[in-house]
Amino acid sequence: MNRRIDTLMARVALAIAAAVLATAVYAEEKAVAGDWTFTVEGMTLTMTLEQTGKAITGTLQSPHGPIPIKGEFEKGTITFTGGVEGVELSATGRLQSDGSLAGELSMNVGNVTWKAVRTSAH
Repeated sequence: MNRRIDTLMARVALAIAAAVLATAVYAEEKAVAGDWTFTVEGMTLTMTLEQTGKAITGTLQSPHGPIPIKGEFEKGTITFTGGVEGVELSATGRLQSDGSLAGELSMNVGNVTWKAVRTSAH
């Protein structure tokens, strides 16, 4: 009986380790190119990203017009900067387990949190 429990516990531990490893690999390999619904401070904006290797470029559609952005996505972490007439921003975030992105956005008017949900992949 104890041997069955030991075998079962070993299998459960192995399954948990495999799930953790798969999540880490998924976060590192996942590309962020595509269209995203970007939510910040009660506003919903559209973000479109292109990716070449770890480099990203794109556009964040804002009430002030399109904001060109550029940055990097590597090992599950995204960083980007951008700006347009009076609006300068710098963002960092992480790929979440549900496939969304979330992080902090610094602007010349203050710091806020943001979240982005994929609407389509490129």
